[in-house]
Amino acid sequence: MDLLHYEPLNFPPYQSVSPETAKSFISAVKKDSGVFVVKKTGLNEIIHIGVGNGAKGLKERIRQIFSPGCSQSTNKKLHELLNDQGSIDITFAYTANPTFHCAALKRQLKL
Repeated sequence: MDLLHYEPLNFPPYQSVSPETAKSFISAVKKDSGVFVVKKTGLNEIIHIGVGNGAKGLKERIRQIFSPGCSQSTNKKLHELLNDQGSIDITFAYTANPTFHCAALKRQLKL
């Protein structure tokens, strides 16, 4: 399945985000609920599908990738990959039901 054509959500093309471009990327993300997908830059290997919901939504959830807290193991792994590669590719889509769509994507992609 081509992720960018997952019918219920309209994912834009992936954007390559580095530590240097993270702040401007995050500033364009709304605080709405949604689903985000991270893959290795230049590869078709999805490494994480996540959810941003609640009061701060996707904006805060994606921000956490770039400055993980001490107990955030997933964010630490993504941050480590970011440091190793220099950038990661991210796409996201807004939805009122991010948990449902995240689970559906993981099932369809067999993650």
